[in-house]
Amino acid sequence: SPNPGNGSWAFIAIQENASDVLRSKCIGESTNSICELTAAIEALKYIESIDGKDAIFYVDSNYVKLGITEWIPNWINPKPGKKAWTTSNNKPVKNKELWLELYSLNSKLNIQWRWVKGHSGDHYNEIVDTEVVRVRNEIK
Repeated sequence: SPNPGNGSWAFIAIQENASDVLRSKCIGESTNSICELTAAIEALKYIESIDGKDAIFYVDSNYVKLGITEWIPNWINPKPGKKAWTTSNNKPVKNKELWLELYSLNSKLNIQWRWVKGHSGDHYNEIVDTEVVRVRNEIK
């Protein structure tokens, strides 16, 4: 908020027998969708960097969860009569490059995508939300 505006992303990785890892970054002028996708991409890169393969990924963005689990297969391999990389309204998919990067990373890992309601008191989601605001305000 505001959208578009000064954007930031954050994720927290919780691992057995290891300290939690919180990562974040302000990316400047952006949109909520770009920040949500970037957070997911950076989290998957982190999982890959520690040689992780299996993870449960909690996200408060239905845009990201539905996009990676349901929409992207249809964007890549559309049904007959449908154009690739178009929405249900036949408009071009926004942020295609980010979706392709997320898809590539996701394809290398065994991720269980789960949605958690944002701003609902979920402990880790609140940590990430607080971090996003902190990082974004640091740059102002």
